[in-house]
Amino acid sequence: MLGEYPKLLKYYYLWGGAVALLSFSYIYLFSCRVLDNPNVTVHFNTQVADVVSNEKGQMTGVILTDTISKEERTLDLKGLFYGIGHKPNSQLIQGQVDLDRAGYVLVRHGGAETSVEGVFAAGDLQVSE
Repeated sequence: MLGEYPKLLKYYYLWGGAVALLSFSYIYLFSCRVLDNPNVTVHFNTQVADVVSNEKGQMTGVILTDTISKEERTLDLKGLFYGIGHKPNSQLIQGQVDLDRAGYVLVRHGGAETSVEGVFAAGDLQVSE
């Protein structure tokens, strides 16, 4: 569960608003693993419009767009993960990290660590429900 992630970090989950397209099992999993975690802030009806960087080209945040009001705001961040679809597109890492029969990355201790030190799995690559 997300409770296994480092407690010193703050996570943000951006939900674009397409709730009707999600399966019940995904909504239940989302509720249990994300909404109940104090380290996660959920931004509903929100999309990433652009990435903000400093003069060295390092990411410093994202510009968010509210999908209803179209208002933009900046959120300071040091990292960004995109999750798209519900098929594990793991062909690129096949044979490099341990996968299950369906192609999902096997993670350790319910976290994000894979069978390769320093390689982490997130989103649709590791959640098979």
